[in-house]
Amino acid sequence: MNFFQCRNLVGRLPSVAFTICRMPTHTVSRDMKARIPVLFFQQGFKVKEICGLLDLKKTLVYRTLSYSRTYGVPYNHHAHRHGQKRKLSQGDLKFIVALLNRRHCIYLSEIQEQLNNERRVSISITTLLRAYAGYTTLAKSSLPMHWKEMTYCALRS
Repeated sequence: MNFFQCRNLVGRLPSVAFTICRMPTHTVSRDMKARIPVLFFQQGFKVKEICGLLDLKKTLVYRTLSYSRTYGVPYNHHAHRHGQKRKLSQGDLKFIVALLNRRHCIYLSEIQEQLNNERRVSISITTLLRAYAGYTTLAKSSLPMHWKEMTYCALRS
């Protein structure tokens, strides 16, 4: 449904038109949201002036100021948690590959111990197996034999 069809519908059915013909919202970056409290609290701008300067709606400005007062940041930091943080960084994965290059047959518990001692990373054997599974799906063609041997050695015990 385009804009003109929505405009014609608004005249006939105002309540239905509101639910059907809402204009798509555009996302506002965190940098832009970070400017709102500065303009309001430090520079002394009014909400209407901020809306004109940054081309934003009043509801977004009021919501951002509310988040700034409540959380100390201009956005709701509870709303943007998707999944878990990665347990192993790229450096940790490179360390594991280097370990496997040195010792072709190594138990997962030994890798876990080395990660804890040298990199201060405490992870479970399951996480190591998941890293192996993720590595095999990402790099099937260039998969070193060490990963297969590592799993074989670990499952043999």
